[in-house]
This record gives sequence, C-alpha cells and structure tokens, in this order.
Amino acid sequence: MAVLAFLSSYKSTIVGLSALIALIAAYLWWKACVVSVPASQQKQGEHAQMWGGIMVGGPNGQSYDVIGTLIAQGRWNKLAALATGVAAALQAVALAIPSS
Repeated sequence: MAVLAFLSSYKSTIVGLSALIALIAAYLWWKACVVSVPASQQKQGEHAQMWGGIMVGGPNGQSYDVIGTLIAQGRWNKLAALATGVAAALQAVALAIPSS
C-alpha cells in the first residue's frame, strides 16, 4: 500500500506514458501491415531450396519476396504486441493507484 500511495503523485504521468506507448504500438502495427521486402537474386537463392523462392509482383511491377515479407511483418508485429503489453501493464498500475 505504501508503494501505491507513493505512486499516486505519478498517476497522470503513468496514464500519459501508457497512452504514448499505445500510440507507438498502433504505429508498429501499421508498419507491420505495409512492410514489404523487394525480391532480389540473393533472397531468391536463400528461399529457393525450402520455399521455392516465392516471389510476387506488386501493383507497380516490382517483385516482392513473400517469405521475407512475412518475416519482416512478424518482427513488426512482435514489437507492437510488446508495446501493447507494456501499455496495458501501465494502465493496470494506474487503475490500482488510489485517486488523490
């Protein structure tokens, strides 16, 4: 209880930090939606053995590495999920702090 009483003076800071981190998470998820990895001969060679070097053409005629794009999306999604977890944890702390 002493810790929560101490944190009561920082409640608005904790809520603000949570909101900021939630906005960062939203950006990270947006980035995960739009990231793409252009096809290259090197990438095609790396994935050719396991995945058949899957490449697709985009609307501008450029080819994209499907597997590389999925890997990049996974990285951005992982960061977004981590940021969301931090934001939720901060909200939980803020809810536990008694109002002054």
